[in-house]
Amino acid sequence: MVPGLVVPILEPVIPIVMSLNVLPTFALRLWSLVRAVLPTILVFLVVGPIAGYFAIFLPISLTAVPGTLGTVQGLLGMVAMMPIGIPMAYVMGYVPAVVTGAVVAALDCIFDWRGYRVPVAIVLGCSITVLLLYRLIESDIAMDDGQYSTALVVAGATGAIAAGVSALLAPRRIPAPRLDAGSE
Repeated sequence: MVPGLVVPILEPVIPIVMSLNVLPTFALRLWSLVRAVLPTILVFLVVGPIAGYFAIFLPISLTAVPGTLGTVQGLLGMVAMMPIGIPMAYVMGYVPAVVTGAVVAALDCIFDWRGYRVPVAIVLGCSITVLLLYRLIESDIAMDDGQYSTALVVAGATGAIAAGVSALLAPRRIPAPRLDAGSE
């Protein structure tokens, strides 16, 4: 008998479920999955929008101001925009970062993809960012075809760069098999 149980119908079911050890096993498996996936998602969440900010503003700052000191002025302008640009990068980029990080982390738990992790993350980052922006543009914004395709290309490139940088920094979940495992 469980004291203070709100639903009296569940009282006879609880000892049966506890005797099967289903809940502790499920909880341990869920916790191990969270421990395996969460670090990768957090790296993508923290690093992705910052990498996206630099992916957009670095080419702009290097080419925006003409002249011999134009590059320096552009870089100083990019640094001056950081207090506004970095928070805006998080506002616009946290959903693609979390979704891409979750997919990469889930694939990490399934596959040991060794050298293909970063290229697959780049393709996933580009695809997920473009799909999310496509859904946003289709639902909220009316654009002509030129602006539409330009926005998708820029978003895809930004998502690809951010996902690639994040995948390089995120820890691998499944270690590569040892080559000397059969010699023991």
